[in-house]
Amino acid sequence: MIQHDTKEIDYSALRSLLQAADTSDALRHVIVDSPFMNRLLAVHLGLGIVVLLECDHEAGTLNRVAISKSEMAKGAMRVSSVPFHEIKIPLDYTKNILIKALDSKKSQMTDDWKHMFSPVLSAQEARINQAAAGIGTSVVHPLFVESSPRPFGALIFSYYEMPQFIKKPHTEFMKNYAELVADRLASAQ
Repeated sequence: MIQHDTKEIDYSALRSLLQAADTSDALRHVIVDSPFMNRLLAVHLGLGIVVLLECDHEAGTLNRVAISKSEMAKGAMRVSSVPFHEIKIPLDYTKNILIKALDSKKSQMTDDWKHMFSPVLSAQEARINQAAAGIGTSVVHPLFVESSPRPFGALIFSYYEMPQFIKKPHTEFMKNYAELVADRLASAQ
């Protein structure tokens, strides 16, 4: 088993990358791609995909707005029966773990993508996406910004490791990175 050491993560470099993004579109893509800048660390963590989701409170949906440019992400998007940006989860659909994460303000983990894609994709369609991506576990981390009592959205961290291998280094990385992202999003508003 590979030793996971998050001490190698340069959070100041990640913060600088996030701060350097000068448009909302650039920021979205920096958010999902920055964790892969240190490829060795991404491999050690087993990180395959990062997805940014934003709440559209007026429409009542949680929308996928950016996905990392990793090979795993390309695999999922290639086979998906619904295009990435068209997958919008109703904010009141509490059977979806994305919505559970927002409502509880706590991260949620799954080894079955049906829990992240319902009701838009069937269980089979979601599992086909997951298989094409080679993902074993996904963790949803809600994003809140201080300027709003409502959730901004969420980050999905998808690993090609199974749930029993998601340990403290993973949770520390996700927590720290989500805090950096939330801070940057707050400053962008």
